[in-house]
Amino acid sequence: MSDADPTTRELAIEIEHGKEVVNLRVNALTARLDASDKAIRVYETSMQEWKASHNEWRKSLEDSRKDTLSRSEVNARFEILMARVDAQEKSINENRGRATGYNASWGILIAILSLLFAAWLVVVEMKK
Repeated sequence: MSDADPTTRELAIEIEHGKEVVNLRVNALTARLDASDKAIRVYETSMQEWKASHNEWRKSLEDSRKDTLSRSEVNARFEILMARVDAQEKSINENRGRATGYNASWGILIAILSLLFAAWLVVVEMKK
């Protein structure tokens, strides 16, 4: 068979066409693989950035937790403050009672002194 034979020519054209199709598919697959590699690199970079920011956020949260009082600590401090307030209230009430007693005593003393002074004036007037 020679080059002029139509069957050989047709086969050669089909082979060339097959090579072109294979080359196109190889090029398409290569482009897909390149795009996939790029997407993986972008994903890995973004994951590293996310992990770094997540670790920073976690550290910030841990620092915040260390600086914040727990409910039991707040309750204990509140109880101490309430005990102090109760003690001050009791002291104020006792002082008010004493002050009322002192004021009443002074009033009685002044009344007695006034009566004695009035009696003395009466006696002095009688002697005249």
